[in-house]
Amino acid sequence: MVLVELGNAASIGNSHALLFLQERNKDMFSHANRLKREPVKILNIFLA
Repeated sequence: MVLVELGNAASIGNSHALLFLQERNKDMFSHANRLKREPVKILNIFLA
């Protein structure tokens, strides 16, 4: 029973992490769109 609960918690955690990453990617893409004229800054955003 404990393993099942841990598995459920892990999958919930993963879905939260995926949502978080998707939101972060959206932010990164909007940053990139704003900075299209400045590729060096885009690189800095992705490498940070």
